[in-house]
Amino acid sequence: MTIKILTIGYLMDFMAHIRPEDLEEVEVGEGKPFKDLPISSLLKSGCLCLVDNETNEVYALGGCEDNIVWMLCTTRVENNKIKFLRYTKALLKEVLKGVPYLYNAVYKKNKLHVKWLEWMGAKFIKETETETHIAFMFEGRKESDNV
Repeated sequence: MTIKILTIGYLMDFMAHIRPEDLEEVEVGEGKPFKDLPISSLLKSGCLCLVDNETNEVYALGGCEDNIVWMLCTTRVENNKIKFLRYTKALLKEVLKGVPYLYNAVYKKNKLHVKWLEWMGAKFIKETETETHIAFMFEGRKESDNV
């Protein structure tokens, strides 16, 4: 597994294999379907994709800006759980070396994402005002670690 910058080709692969729950999560969170989001905003924003080294298949899209982390997955994460879990656990550990925390909210009906966040060590803070999402946080380095 490796992280690559999103290209049109990777986006097309992602769209052909996106999990239905992830599509629903985008629509509930953004108020419109994923397919209606401007492609240019994904490509320009530095959106990244998790790609299998052997097959060049996309497992997930995501990004992190201002400590807000997000990810959408394809069905490949369900078919290759161990590979996905090992890589993302190591990646999170590495990212958290450079920041005090990461956060966002997860769509409650996306049970796979909720279970994955629990397994990754996320702390669930509270339900959002709309009650469709649960805010979560990963704690990273402490300021005292910089001394």
